[in-house]
Amino acid sequence: LVQAGDERAPLRASRCRDARDACSRTMSKPLGGSSHANARDALDTYKRARLAFVTSLNEMLRKDDPSLDAALLDNDCLALLHRPLVQDTVPGVRVSALAAMRALATRVDRAGDVLATPETLSKIVSSLSHDDQNVVVAGCGLASALASKRESHVRSLFDAGALGPLRKALDSLNPEIMDAASRCAVAVVAASPWAAERFLAEETACSENEVLPGAALHSGTQNGSENRSKSSILECLCAATSSPTTSLCTRSVIVRIFNAICKHGEALAKRVVRDCDACGVAARLARDAATRVDARETTGPTLARARAAAFACLSTMAAHSADLAAVVMASGVTGDAVAACVYASDAYPEESFQVREAATFLLLSLVNKTPELAQAVCDAGAVESLVQNLSMEAGSKRSVPALTALGYIADYKPSLALRVVTADGGQRIVQTLAKADTGDVAATAAWALGCCARHGEDTASLLAQNGAIRVLLGCYVGAQADRHPTLRDKARTALTHVIKKCGSLDVIDFLVSPTTPGPVLKHVLSEFAERLGKDVHAKRAFVTSGGLMRLQNVCRAHEKDVASASAAARKGESESGEKVTSAASAAIGELAPLLDERSL
Repeated sequence: LVQAGDERAPLRASRCRDARDACSRTMSKPLGGSSHANARDALDTYKRARLAFVTSLNEMLRKDDPSLDAALLDNDCLALLHRPLVQDTVPGVRVSALAAMRALATRVDRAGDVLATPETLSKIVSSLSHDDQNVVVAGCGLASALASKRESHVRSLFDAGALGPLRKALDSLNPEIMDAASRCAVAVVAASPWAAERFLAEETACSENEVLPGAALHSGTQNGSENRSKSSILECLCAATSSPTTSLCTRSVIVRIFNAICKHGEALAKRVVRDCDACGVAARLARDAATRVDARETTGPTLARARAAAFACLSTMAAHSADLAAVVMASGVTGDAVAACVYASDAYPEESFQVREAATFLLLSLVNKTPELAQAVCDAGAVESLVQNLSMEAGSKRSVPALTALGYIADYKPSLALRVVTADGGQRIVQTLAKADTGDVAATAAWALGCCARHGEDTASLLAQNGAIRVLLGCYVGAQADRHPTLRDKARTALTHVIKKCGSLDVIDFLVSPTTPGPVLKHVLSEFAERLGKDVHAKRAFVTSGGLMRLQNVCRAHEKDVASASAAARKGESESGEKVTSAASAAIGELAPLLDERSL
């Protein structure tokens, strides 16, 4: 470096020119022999310097310091990486440069915008078809980081020709290349429906005379491309899962590709199910991950994540329509999902929850379609498994899928509702409602109780014996219902079903009380009015138990409250000129009359 104003600058410049001329004369001669040792040393020094630079850069990026990331971007670090280093002749330098670019693109949005230019993307795409597998893996990682940020980046990758090399990488027999390409494909198809359709529209990447270096097609022969020239990318992915060289980890990533495509709508989901055996692939993965111990896999969490990915994919497929749900049901995965609903491991609890959640959502996607599918799922033991799942989740928000599934099952017909209640489901739902962490969990539990109780005395009486009335009443008047109006509506509906269907006045006698809200008390008194007129023994029991006296006190207290509320409302209206009503009383209907003419 020549600094202005330095008196030794001319001498330094002269020495630099002499060194440059000497280097030029040395490089012009063929390398070899002791006379060219200096030239080889110079090249080795330059190579080591490049490696040292990208290595130190990646070490800085591992600190995950936002200020350091911003400083690197402000000093044009990406320009230095993608211009000379990302196309370096040394694979190690190229891999490290791609890794650094991936780290910056993942953490900083503007880094992705800088990289999503035609010049840079062309160099990234060229790495996808490199002879060195590490370069291909690093290139797929960088492309995945860009695709997961914005849909515009996916379009830029497609315009740069990334789809062809990515398809070849997916067809590779190299496990590391296939795994990296599959992860990149997940990010690409998840970006938008357009990206998923473009991905599926890509024709076979490997023609008869074009094969990825170091790769081959999964056909069992050296000339597999001749037999696979017209195969779709979905068929290639399904065939890859059947290869003995494909690990469970890579198979789970391929299933995630199917899942990402199916999330974009029923049309794409039908295409995935129709064009390949995607349901069978996911079902086999769930079964193999539960039963097979693969020496190539690291530990149990990897197997658990594979099971969760398989169940999640099948759940997404089944969620779109009854026809797709029937196809998923025919894959034979129901038994595996029933067993996975109660899967637990102390060694990796988070992965265990992912398995339970995905399996429960799969059962939910099946039972909420038709009564026939719900019956078939119940015959496989789903009710008992879902009830046990409720016990494991203990009222947390993780219990919502099981509550919803049990509610749908019970809502179809009395026989299924009775099956839910008698399988200890009624008691578990009541306990979940009592322990609910949030209003959403409580509202779902109250709705499920209403689905069980509405069919008749057989189910409602069992729920009343399990304490459903008191718990529902507590939710109806509780502070949580003020913040969640849906909870109050669901609790009132469930209370109405239990009160009207429980079949015994003794069960609801305690509700004849001043503490019972007016809307609930109306239904209670309506039931007494209907049955006391037909049953002399019930009439005598109502009088001797003190029910009539309590009812008279309740009516007098209620009339006094209504009069006080009306006077306060008239006073407030006269002072402000606007109509004033107690918000809490209006919310639960406290000002409505308790008894109609028939009840009186």
